[in-house]
Amino acid sequence: MDILTKPQLKILSKHKYCMAGQSILERVFLSGFCNELVKLFPRWVAPNVITFVGSLLLFVPGVLVLTYSPSATRQDSEICRCLWAAMAVGSFLYQVLDCVDGKQARRTGTSSPLGEFLDHGFDALATIVMPLSVSAAMALGEVPAIHVFTIVAAITLFQIAHWHNYITGKVHVNELIDVEEARLFSTLAYIVAAVVPSARDFFASSLDLPWCPFPATVRNLAMVPPSFFVFLSLFICVRRCTSLISQKPASEHHRLYGPFIQYFIWVVGVLAVVVSSPLFSTHPQLVLVTLTLPKVHSIHRVLVLNMSRSHIGVFHPLLCVPYLLLANTLTGAVSELPLFTACLALQLMFIAFWSVCAIRQMLDHLNIRLFTIPTP
Repeated sequence: MDILTKPQLKILSKHKYCMAGQSILERVFLSGFCNELVKLFPRWVAPNVITFVGSLLLFVPGVLVLTYSPSATRQDSEICRCLWAAMAVGSFLYQVLDCVDGKQARRTGTSSPLGEFLDHGFDALATIVMPLSVSAAMALGEVPAIHVFTIVAAITLFQIAHWHNYITGKVHVNELIDVEEARLFSTLAYIVAAVVPSARDFFASSLDLPWCPFPATVRNLAMVPPSFFVFLSLFICVRRCTSLISQKPASEHHRLYGPFIQYFIWVVGVLAVVVSSPLFSTHPQLVLVTLTLPKVHSIHRVLVLNMSRSHIGVFHPLLCVPYLLLANTLTGAVSELPLFTACLALQLMFIAFWSVCAIRQMLDHLNIRLFTIPTP
């Protein structure tokens, strides 16, 4: 199956990755550290190998965590602290290697649209695995509003960065707090879960703070700073994007608002299912993964269409998934657990098939290899 047309592939072959801005963590530590670390890699190591290894280090323990913690509450069986240690190490290495792969590509002269697609494509999947793993570590399933907020906020930050890319041709990183800081917060949560016995009880423990306007538990207070900075970052980014669009001709506004309209359609469907589905109270992790995969695929499409400077549009078929599941919830036509499980499996297969087709087209057109660097 062809994902891109020949004219799109011709434009894609001329695409150059461009990023604007650095967050606090990147300026203070990550960028300089990775500049030194990349020098340890032999020049024959392909950047895509680094991308895949980093992703495996995160996704393997992450999937195990989600499997063993279906409700993200203290009712789930206790997760081995060794798994949390693996999650913390994997999360940190993923964050570092996600920075190193791009530097290795520039160092070896092998930067390509395919590398950008793989890098950001895995990042999109990480916006599901990392927030939901944090929810499992902190038993956020007992606070549904925070549980949903963590994953919606992660995807929103990532979506807005690529919305800015669609408008300007540059991926904009917020100078205050962005994805890297969110990943660091996740890693710290995994470390606590690995070090502290009965970490979920620790996170759920109450503190004597009579002045606190909400239940003063460790997890609630821990979520206050990141939540504040997330809302601030979102406000800044949305304001910047709308300001940029206002400077464009009026005839372009509908096209440029396409990714935001897609996001709005998705988030309304997610919230409607979460509020109405009885399955969310017993299997929230399954529900949230199933509902967020359409948005991940939407981001994958945005990545490819951005690089080929193509019109994104407002709608694509997977955005129907939350609404079809909502219709079933309201009518009770099919049992929810097998339906959500089947929907999850079918979406994963479709995303894998679509991604493989896109990768094959790029490999053939760009005449490059996936895991090796051609010798001169």
